[in-house]
Amino acid sequence: MTATRRQLLAATGVLAVGSLAGCLGRVASATTNTGASPAAFYGGDTSDIKAGDEALRLFGTTGSDIRYVPATVRGGSGALSGEVDIEGWGTSAVVPAKDLNSSRSNKPRSIWWADPDSDDDGVGDGDDIHLAILDIDLELSGYVESAQAGVEDRSEDDTEIALDAFINATTKALKKGDRLDRCSTDVCGTVRESMERCRQLAGDAGDAVDAENWGEANSLLSDIERIIGGDIGRLEDAIDPEIIEAMAKLRAYLDGNPTIGEQFAVCLPDARLPGDRGSVEAALTPKRLANGLIDEVREDDKVEYEVEAPPEDTGNCGDAEQAGALVLHRDISCRNLLSARLFEQGREKRGVAGFTAGDGVAVAGVPAADDDAEAILSIASGRLDQTTPLLYQGLKKLSDSSGGWGEGTGDDDVAVSSTIVMPVLAQPRGCPSPMPALFYVKRCRHDDQYIYCGGWVIDDGALYQNTLTVLVGEGPTEVIAVSPEEVASDRYSDIVARKSERERSRYGSTMFLGTFDPDADYLPEELLASTGGKKGYDIYIHNKSQTTTSNGADGGGGAVTGTSLVMAVDAPVVHLVTGEGNKVKFKAGAELSKAVN
Repeated sequence: MTATRRQLLAATGVLAVGSLAGCLGRVASATTNTGASPAAFYGGDTSDIKAGDEALRLFGTTGSDIRYVPATVRGGSGALSGEVDIEGWGTSAVVPAKDLNSSRSNKPRSIWWADPDSDDDGVGDGDDIHLAILDIDLELSGYVESAQAGVEDRSEDDTEIALDAFINATTKALKKGDRLDRCSTDVCGTVRESMERCRQLAGDAGDAVDAENWGEANSLLSDIERIIGGDIGRLEDAIDPEIIEAMAKLRAYLDGNPTIGEQFAVCLPDARLPGDRGSVEAALTPKRLANGLIDEVREDDKVEYEVEAPPEDTGNCGDAEQAGALVLHRDISCRNLLSARLFEQGREKRGVAGFTAGDGVAVAGVPAADDDAEAILSIASGRLDQTTPLLYQGLKKLSDSSGGWGEGTGDDDVAVSSTIVMPVLAQPRGCPSPMPALFYVKRCRHDDQYIYCGGWVIDDGALYQNTLTVLVGEGPTEVIAVSPEEVASDRYSDIVARKSERERSRYGSTMFLGTFDPDADYLPEELLASTGGKKGYDIYIHNKSQTTTSNGADGGGGAVTGTSLVMAVDAPVVHLVTGEGNKVKFKAGAELSKAVN
């Protein structure tokens, strides 16, 4: 297949082999593949999605940016030294979200901005504890909104669910020995008294609903809303103005037209020097790739990052790794492939937790204090592998061997590794500060090439109450061969759907934001409630979408305002197999469905 492919690429003007050094390079050029072609996640066609009673927001990628990123494989010594230049292609596409917060009842969160216990003494200090309590009041405010909506609709069930969640949350917050009880500031004292009063008023409002006295219930809820609003203002006044200002700027960014995700694919040939002296497969490990995309850990991840600051370039970017068997293009080795800047977590604030049912897998962003939280997960069909201890220790814990990609699954034509998922911080262009996100990456082998593909998506649960980001899958990523003519065709969506084996694949990498639906057709079949015996996913989502206070206690109420931002981590990858890569443009999700964003 290699010889045929090389002849085809040469005939189309794509093959480009540079200078060779020594015998080994000349042998390699005749025996290994040096050509590559671009790939990208399929944007998806959601034109058949019909919104139900609750608003469903759909977010898709822009058109892919494609760039030529050649590399060099080298190895050996003396007469047996050599190097061979190989082709490489990098693609990236951002996910914009126009009016992200429209039709959204979830209240913003604040706790991720500061470590709730920075000195590890079990008690938060200053801004830390006030932020933690502010988060509780924001949560309570969301329940009040839900109860008010229930009263307006004259729905006894909806109102009582919201009021019960409110009472449960205040009861836990007021528990003796809890954070609010241990806070000795005047503001905390006022909030404590207010919370006691509001819990009593919520009980009275429940009695009014039972008596169908809707006017009285509405009046009581208005009183609660006023009291909590006053406490929120007091807490914000007590917190460092720089933190409040930074929070306000980020919320304003999210209220506008933010970027909430980005995807990438790096394609390199399966090039190997004779005698196992060097290869793309062995050299491009999970750690090596991640180091080219994610910046190192910082001392403080609150507010000190510069807006749109360019990546640091000392002139020797990647030199230590570039001295090895694979010399990557600077766009890959110097964190230039993505438009957003990615950072490691400075402190252990967010983790990832997973759920499996049959071949179905779901991974969500969760607080680090969550019982199921892990620092990094490796996921495959129906399997979750913990790859690091819970204690976050940065990118150095990622595997630096080719085996770190896990055992590949597939057939003779396609082999797909496990998907690595971990929390990061992402700062898109125009974003005033880094925000929590989930990073994911995998390796696919197709057409004698390696496709390293992944991306990041906003961690909704870190920024809003009673919601979470969920990455779902049910099997290896489908790699679909396409031609330039097929990509340009008006029937491109139909062509990809016909070549796909999974019905869900037609939605591609589209993100779905809305009230949790356990039977949505964009979910893997094994996770659907209707399949029977798999309803644990429903429970899992509701549990993980509930607000977790700083001491790990559930705030309750995931069923009240619970939403989820869902994306398929097994979305198809389309791979160009003929034609010149720099003359192809992979279509955006909006172009395919006319229904996203």
